[in-house]
Amino acid sequence: MEYVIWFILFIVAVSDAKEHRIPNALLLLTLIACIARMIVEPDLTPSWSAAATGFAVMFAGSLMLHLLRVMAPGDVKLLAVIGFWLGWGQLFDATLWIAATSIMVGLTYALVRVAGKEHKMREQLSRYKLLFAYGRAGTKALEENSTEKLRMPFAPIVVIGVALHHYF
Repeated sequence: MEYVIWFILFIVAVSDAKEHRIPNALLLLTLIACIARMIVEPDLTPSWSAAATGFAVMFAGSLMLHLLRVMAPGDVKLLAVIGFWLGWGQLFDATLWIAATSIMVGLTYALVRVAGKEHKMREQLSRYKLLFAYGRAGTKALEENSTEKLRMPFAPIVVIGVALHHYF
């Protein structure tokens, strides 16, 4: 059953990377596979209360990030399903791996975006200086001049982070 969950998560990650969209049907299918695993292999899965707590904590935390416009709605639902799958006991470690993966991939995206373009690097540094000094309102002028919008899919990062959590 574990392989089914990983297969669905792989499809979710590819879908988000390709289309910047996480299908609700795949998240529901993942949740059903997690429930089936809990029924079939109760000794290898978190308890129902730990799974529900993990779901609630991840949903609430990621919903706060969504309300701050840091995260998309599909990512909120994905993290809630991941919280259910892992349960409360593994959330902290998994979250650290997801955060580390997010930093590594984010730096890679930033470096690829500015590679070979010195003026882009200066623009990015100016944007971050204004962001730290004035918050989102400080970057409005720079956003109007920039036609490119950097979009980094989060589902692949989550899947890689959870895989690293399981491996290490």
